[in-house]
Amino acid sequence: MQGFSYKCYWKRKGIKMRSLDFVYPLRLPLLVEIADLRSDSPSQFLLRSVREVSQYMEIDYVVADAGFLNLDAIKEMPVKTIVRGKSNLKRSKELSNVPLVEKRYEVKDKVYVAYRVLKFEGLYYYDVVYVKGKPRHFIFVTNFEGDPYELAELYRLK
Repeated sequence: MQGFSYKCYWKRKGIKMRSLDFVYPLRLPLLVEIADLRSDSPSQFLLRSVREVSQYMEIDYVVADAGFLNLDAIKEMPVKTIVRGKSNLKRSKELSNVPLVEKRYEVKDKVYVAYRVLKFEGLYYYDVVYVKGKPRHFIFVTNFEGDPYELAELYRLK
């Protein structure tokens, strides 16, 4: 299985540095770009980069942060994509109205205890609750359906 991660390292004085990294089974910077802030958006960069790389190698999934991504770009991705969200993520209000499903799943350093899933306009919104010292949760969006806990662990590879 091969996975990729998108990062935007910094923005300063009209330029930004961003990369597409190979994350599994080993970590490897794959594509680094220094661009001015007027160049394509992070969503366009990610979409363009994944399309370009997928011509030369098989990509099983892409992992990214939602802070700067347009969720419509996820629908256009040619591969499975997982995007970690924030509490102000679009559809998080609707997601919070979905009842929690209780299911225990233990991994090395935490215990997943519940999740909820909302399918909306071709995207899957997940809210996963886990205990690591104290109860916590995080939200992520995918363009494919999967086991919430396996997807959460896949995101941790990032």
